[in-house]
Amino acid sequence: MGSIQILFGTEKKDQTKLLLKFIFPVFLIHLFLEQYRWQMFPAYGSMLALVFLQKYSIHSVIKFLFFIWMGLSVFLPAAIPIIKMPDLSGPYTIGSTINHWVDESRMEWFTDEDPDDIRQIMVQFWYPAEKVKKAKRTPYVDNINTRIKSIGIAGGFPGVLVKHIELTKTNSYIDLEADSGPAPFPIIIFSHGITSMRYLHTSFAEKLA
Repeated sequence: MGSIQILFGTEKKDQTKLLLKFIFPVFLIHLFLEQYRWQMFPAYGSMLALVFLQKYSIHSVIKFLFFIWMGLSVFLPAAIPIIKMPDLSGPYTIGSTINHWVDESRMEWFTDEDPDDIRQIMVQFWYPAEKVKKAKRTPYVDNINTRIKSIGIAGGFPGVLVKHIELTKTNSYIDLEADSGPAPFPIIIFSHGITSMRYLHTSFAEKLA
């Protein structure tokens, strides 16, 4: 709405200054709460452009192009949002821990380029846990800067396009103590398959736990 007022309003001067004073605090709050992400770059650029455009008389063609740009700045965050995990319905706090297992007795037959490679596997556990204040949430994808390249290769797109998934909040917490209640808890082993990743099934695992 602020952009429309600045571009198409007739009484610009005082109202524009007021709108810009409102827009920039909102921008800073967004960076503090959500951090930056590439889907918001058109919106960031729009705010910078408004600082300069409000000083001049704007040609109708520029107004039209900027209006399209503003549409893009709204469309991208809506089309590619931050994933929101569904809330859990069970009574337990969920803990999670990640193990790196190495079997030195088995050769790794996936890596032909390294004949001395041995079998290694990442295993993640989700379990009912004791509730702890200030516990740290389990990341949806750990070591995101290391993994985005391989995720991009698997999906056939630049890895940077999925970096925003680091902003997704899970419902589990890192390395909590297991729940000490008397109830016996079954163990469920889930394999995501060679073409998938454990992260894609986080919500499923949390609900089972």
